[in-house]
Amino acid sequence: MALIALSAVLATAFVHAFWNLLVKQSDNKAAFLYFSVIISIVVFLPVAVLSTPPWVIPDLLPVLAVTGIAETIYMIALTKAYERGDLSMVYPLARGSPPLFVTLWSVLVTGDQLPPGGYVGIALIVAAIYLTTLPSLSDWWKPIKSLEQVSSRYALLSGVCIAAYTLADRQGVRLIDPKIYNLYVYLVMALGFTPYFLLSRYRLTARPTWDANWVGIIGTGIVSITSYMIILWALTVAPVSYVSAIRGTGVIIGAFYGWRLRNERLGAPRALGAALFALGVASLALGG
Repeated sequence: MALIALSAVLATAFVHAFWNLLVKQSDNKAAFLYFSVIISIVVFLPVAVLSTPPWVIPDLLPVLAVTGIAETIYMIALTKAYERGDLSMVYPLARGSPPLFVTLWSVLVTGDQLPPGGYVGIALIVAAIYLTTLPSLSDWWKPIKSLEQVSSRYALLSGVCIAAYTLADRQGVRLIDPKIYNLYVYLVMALGFTPYFLLSRYRLTARPTWDANWVGIIGTGIVSITSYMIILWALTVAPVSYVSAIRGTGVIIGAFYGWRLRNERLGAPRALGAALFALGVASLALGG
């Protein structure tokens, strides 16, 4: 079951990398994200309510508070990162750093223990993600040095937030049905992001952004909440460190999109990163 779940998570990484490309290409990134969250709620609300009666227990409220705060800061930080930096640097930092944070937290704080193959697999996947960000093998220091840039620091903050809400989500799906929890996550995202959006300059060009990108926004809203549902289900049957590591592979998939769709050079680092990624997944499947 865990292997099936991780395969499903890998499929969501393809979707995640693509809609991040759409966000980056939009003129008003905050509006694009905000509208997509509203679409997600509208689409998923009847599915969740009709399949499982909505309910909240007291233990869930702190989890939703952590998730809501982390998701809101994530959306704000990601917006600012994409406004200031290139997709090729922002996305790897934002999606590639959470597996490391989640694994460290799980082992050092909560005391979760993984088999040796699990640690090896996560290490290989993190190394693969890092390699994918390099323009050449000789530029191995460039991603770390990029933290001098504001865009990279916002991207890293996004990664910290992703790790935080992933760990909170793990607890949330232990308390209530994942479908209802999924809906609640998007509701607290909207609750947290709405004041920021309405009080910012982004609202001024929201209508043109919708008019120019409504197809992509609706598509993003639908696939985003569907993908998140798959992630939440995976958290019920697989270790959170494994799920986080596989989610981070969107970085490698994004590089593949750049190669196939935008004629970007594949290069030795990306080819080597893809090989390490395959070894990492194999290690999780066979030894983890």
